[in-house]
Amino acid sequence: MRSILRAGTLVIFLGIAVTLGCHSADTTNNNSAVCQTAVDDITSPAAGVATLHGSFFSDETVIIQESDGTEISHGTPDTDRNAFSFTGIPSGTHSYHIIISCNSGRDDLGSFTFNVT
Repeated sequence: MRSILRAGTLVIFLGIAVTLGCHSADTTNNNSAVCQTAVDDITSPAAGVATLHGSFFSDETVIIQESDGTEISHGTPDTDRNAFSFTGIPSGTHSYHIIISCNSGRDDLGSFTFNVT
């Protein structure tokens, strides 16, 4: 009987440990909808300018970064909008990660490949 109780206690303890271990302080999520911002497309209307199209909110920051985490640019729109432009983006075809930072955490929207004139 004691071995059954020990086994049951061990199972409960492991279940709690696994549950706590799965909960992380790192709130970066892939497509988790923690933040509201969405990017549908990226265009380049002028040299060094990347315009992101989608849904952008005045309480969320958009971060454009290399896959290694090197930040290329970031900004927070003054008002909610459906396009948001960044200047100083190097010319050429790039694959950058779009990260959204909001009160609930951070979302990695994934890698976007686009050409900057």
